[in-house]
Amino acid sequence: MIGTILAALFGLIGIALGGGLRALEANFARNREASAVLSALCAEVEAINRLANHRQFLAGFHQYRELNAKLVAEGKGDGPGHWLVIELKENYFSTFEALNSKLGLLDPYFADRIARFYTYAKAVIENYRAGSPFQEGVTAEAAVEAFDNDILLLQTVHVLGIHIATFREVKPPPGIIDPFPAIAAAEQRAREQEFAAAEEPRPPQLEG
Repeated sequence: MIGTILAALFGLIGIALGGGLRALEANFARNREASAVLSALCAEVEAINRLANHRQFLAGFHQYRELNAKLVAEGKGDGPGHWLVIELKENYFSTFEALNSKLGLLDPYFADRIARFYTYAKAVIENYRAGSPFQEGVTAEAAVEAFDNDILLLQTVHVLGIHIATFREVKPPPGIIDPFPAIAAAEQRAREQEFAAAEEPRPPQLEG
């Protein structure tokens, strides 16, 4: 009788230990996958940021904004506006598109910032792709407003990208808070770096 009871107890202990080990293994595997997903997304975000800076997308937006502002100043704001067309031959969001179903593995703070980065970047590109309905019948005055809005959006994308690039090395703060105060320091550093490395502006390269 005692032997039967002991055998049953040892059996239960074994089951409990086995279940605990399996839970630990599953948690370890999940954390390892989350780390790999985060690293891949951070790398793509950093690459997009560097590419956008190298090709001077923001300079191109400013250039076209001023072309339209000149028409407005000349009293031609109701006429056709100058519009920028971005022709991208490669999909620079392929990693995000492949891994977006894995965002749930990440800390909510990280997932929130990454989702914002790609949403904002894709929204700008969608408006400026060839044949976009957004461009139809745009006046110079409306174009100035559109460029002002999207210049701000691109600046936000740039700052978010700088912030996201640090995610491989930092722990997320608790909760989902508005990202803009949290990345103010990164924005200031980016501006200081831009001023320090300021060069004579070059014509924007918007294809490729």
